[in-house]
Amino acid sequence: MLAAIRGNLVAARALVKRGAAVNREEAVRWYRIAAEKGHMDAQYALGLLLTQVAQPDETEALRWLKPAADK
Repeated sequence: MLAAIRGNLVAARALVKRGAAVNREEAVRWYRIAAEKGHMDAQYALGLLLTQVAQPDETEALRWLKPAADK
């Protein structure tokens, strides 16, 4: 978990996949940590998740999807 907190994409993804993220909002939290560190895959995953949460934020989703698409 410490590696995920530090922005390690592999660790963040592992937490999401193994169920440590019990809902989409929690998955957003972990992907955001890695996305803010510049990880393209996390930026893409975060952008998609932001369109699927209880209150979708399309503006923020595009903010993360665009840099991922540009790489």
